[in-house]
Amino acid sequence: MESTHSRGMMKGNTLQDKFSLLARHVRFHCVVCRECATMHLYEEWAKKIYG
Repeated sequence: MESTHSRGMMKGNTLQDKFSLLARHVRFHCVVCRECATMHLYEEWAKKIYG
């Protein structure tokens, strides 16, 4: 998880950009698995951005 975050920072993506990319991934991925770690990460991002 930390390495993924570091790569995002190195690309210079903004918080909104990273959230948008993650949200698109989650909508696709969780069609297959709603219990996955990615979904949990999505929820954590949503809390950070939208409180």
